[in-house]
Amino acid sequence: SALARIDELETRCELLTSLDGRKASPPWKPATRKRGASGTAILVWSDWHVEERVDPLKVNGVNEHDLQIAEARAKRLTERSLMLLDDARQLTKIDTLVVALLGDFISGYIHPELEETNLLSPLEATAFAEDLLERALRTILKESGAKRIIVPTCVGNHGRTTHKMRISSSTENSFEQSMYHHLARIFRHEPKMHWQVGEGYHNWLDVEGHAVRFHHGDAIKYGGGVGGMAIPTNKAVAAWNRTKVATVDFFGHLHTWLNHRAWCSNGSSIGYGAYALAIKATFEPPCQTFAVLD
Repeated sequence: SALARIDELETRCELLTSLDGRKASPPWKPATRKRGASGTAILVWSDWHVEERVDPLKVNGVNEHDLQIAEARAKRLTERSLMLLDDARQLTKIDTLVVALLGDFISGYIHPELEETNLLSPLEATAFAEDLLERALRTILKESGAKRIIVPTCVGNHGRTTHKMRISSSTENSFEQSMYHHLARIFRHEPKMHWQVGEGYHNWLDVEGHAVRFHHGDAIKYGGGVGGMAIPTNKAVAAWNRTKVATVDFFGHLHTWLNHRAWCSNGSSIGYGAYALAIKATFEPPCQTFAVLD
């Protein structure tokens, strides 16, 4: 037993002695950005529902929303977008910024109860949403350091002027479409900002050589099935790709943030509400999308 212990200790001594003579390796040099590497940052804004009230008593106290909160969230969203843009620039050069406005910035009167609970009429809500978007875009324009800002737009299903949805004339019957055109006119003298106001359901944009498809998301029919929203979304994307292939889809409407290899579903700014509670939707805090495509 003693001899075995001696052998063990001698082995340890030899190991320690060999470590004493080891020279320290030089530290790794920090990675540097490759010359010519570039990316485009994509901000996806949708489903703000600025004038809709969320009473905390109706949602077990997990959320609250009114006009003041809507404004505060828009301000915070702008600040966080600029912070994430700075972080992303540590990895790649970003001169182009896409700010996708994908609809449902107002709730409108598409349901009778919204006529009772909304804090503003549709016209007043559109003016309020436009003011928030203008302030956010002016901040982005001034503080982002981007050489080019592209603003593709899509109308939502809530901002419509009609009781039922229109298919071929949805943009012609949308408060939001009028808002987009007015904002484009306000910023028409800004050489760095380019507006691409959508006239159909899809709004396509070439980003870093990739075909990107923007839409509101209401054409994806999901009723809360046990398979989750990925199944109907994958089916919809596959069907659309048979006509024209997209590298990635960005959309909102479902108030659920989910990133997939072929698509990204945007969250909402209003957050969890009474309707989400009634349909037993999974709780999600207010959330919007920041992405980089390189």
